[in-house]
Amino acid sequence: MTFAESVEPSGRVPGRGAQCSRAPQPSLPVLSGCPRRPPDAGSREPWHLVPCSNLTPRRPGGRFGVVRPPVWTPHVTTARKRIRREQDNMDTHVTSLTVLDLGRADIDMGVVMAPGDLDGVWAVCAFPGYLVELTDGRRVLIDTGPNRRHIDEPMYEFRGTEFGKRLVPRLAAVDDLRNRLGELGYAEADIDIVVLTHNHFDHAGNVADFPDAEIIIHRADYEIGLDHARNGRPGGIPETSLDGRPLNYRIIDGDEQIVPGLTLLHTPGHSPGHLSVAIELPE
Repeated sequence: MTFAESVEPSGRVPGRGAQCSRAPQPSLPVLSGCPRRPPDAGSREPWHLVPCSNLTPRRPGGRFGVVRPPVWTPHVTTARKRIRREQDNMDTHVTSLTVLDLGRADIDMGVVMAPGDLDGVWAVCAFPGYLVELTDGRRVLIDTGPNRRHIDEPMYEFRGTEFGKRLVPRLAAVDDLRNRLGELGYAEADIDIVVLTHNHFDHAGNVADFPDAEIIIHRADYEIGLDHARNGRPGGIPETSLDGRPLNYRIIDGDEQIVPGLTLLHTPGHSPGHLSVAIELPE
């Protein structure tokens, strides 16, 4: 997810300017003073959030520091050109963008930072989702957050896996996707399109809530997600909804424009089928 502007405290991105002038980057490029071990339960030790998506730009200096320079792959360079080309003569169909707080996790950065030389450096990783509203009245949900079972069972997907000691989801009831949508006056049935940027647990965990929506995912992550689900591995995606209905997946193989002003860009790296989202907000 890439946007040029930061988010207001309300969670709503203001006005024009979110034309993706910052190119997609690998997840988790920035870290701020993280301790070498996770704090004990109930500890008041301060932590700093790591932006797991690339919504808010972070720069070297100040109280933020770069762990290592972002890896600018050819996919990033070409994505940047595609965004600029699309925006030259764009009349956006996007009316608003709202950021949803879907929880966080304590995470050993050695799990996610290549080449894995940050073992033992812990951070707090935020799990955002995004609600995009369109001029035709449709609503697009970008990512669904971790499965709500993590609220009562933090290690629901990870107990007994190699991640069990290196990633600890910490979700409160208020972080439930249903609650966040409800705060905006919506329910799952009000969502017309779900975009899964990739199949990882913190992005696709509640996709089974949306039997009536069109669910867009890249083919590579769709195939990996189904395989993980069939083999009981973290990051699996279901074939059916919570009430047993087949989910309506739309599989894409490259870039895809949903409407003018909302475009999916295939930016593999974090996962083979990773999608970045270019959004143009109105004046």
